[in-house]
Amino acid sequence: MKNPVISIIIPCYNAEKFIENAIRSCFQQSYEEIEVVVIDDGSKDNSKQVIEKLAEESSKIKPIYQENKGVSAARNAGLDNSTGEFCIFLDADDILLPNTIYNFVDEQKKQNADIVLGLTTLHSKDGTLRSDFNYFEFTNTPMASLIKRWWPVCSAMIRKNDKRWNESLKVWEVEEYFFELLLEYKFSCSFIDHYVSRINDYENEHKISTVYDHYHAANSATYFASIEQRLRARNELNNDIIQALNHNIINFAYQAVRNHKCIDSKVFKSINRAMLRNSPNFKITGLLGWCYIFGVEKGIKWFAKTNKLIRREII
Repeated sequence: MKNPVISIIIPCYNAEKFIENAIRSCFQQSYEEIEVVVIDDGSKDNSKQVIEKLAEESSKIKPIYQENKGVSAARNAGLDNSTGEFCIFLDADDILLPNTIYNFVDEQKKQNADIVLGLTTLHSKDGTLRSDFNYFEFTNTPMASLIKRWWPVCSAMIRKNDKRWNESLKVWEVEEYFFELLLEYKFSCSFIDHYVSRINDYENEHKISTVYDHYHAANSATYFASIEQRLRARNELNNDIIQALNHNIINFAYQAVRNHKCIDSKVFKSINRAMLRNSPNFKITGLLGWCYIFGVEKGIKWFAKTNKLIRREII
């Protein structure tokens, strides 16, 4: 059976310090049937010159240059100019680890999966490496796994399809992309116990095309409450998904309250209090316990006030 071509799509904005390592990591793979689509999204540094130099070394590199439109628009341009059967989205300051594509393709052939997920490591500014959490926590419910741990974009190989990134979203655009693939396209998922990529967490304001706060707590709580409503309308909720939604809504609402941010009380209406007691993280003296006893909104506010000087794991 002929090996499929894998398109590696790399959006780049002001990443001259990182983009060469990202591109070269694609060619340090044991799997050779690849194309590397690099989209320079109106960089103001020397990213374009670096990309052009590397493109002279290999015909497998497809450079695209456009005015600054944002990371989602850049990824869409990459999709529109790619020819592979599967794609991998790699940010310009991250890298693929050796044998990643071989492991992805091997698993895909075995399971005929539409999405294959692996693990990532996080490379901090001080040089430390750490493993990230399990992106497939709910083995039988990919949607719950996605909601609970939001998959990094560079952790997956995805079957090529006509789904495009929502260019109007400024937060949670990666979560939304995977969410739509699972909900609307009914994509199947498989997980491999291999580290496939390294995320460089440099807190660099120029690392992506559009700078924003991914984890604005109040907006994030509202976003996950909206996911609950969408899944409920489609009758797609189960206990695993409800548990994952409860985790994130309460977690982000708590962070917002601790930081004196307002939370719309409608957010709490989606919380299933009966499920809180059955959570594996439930402790009667913890946040979930307080929400169960006093009600979600009061429980969060009172717990935050009681623990305002204490830093600890809450869920």
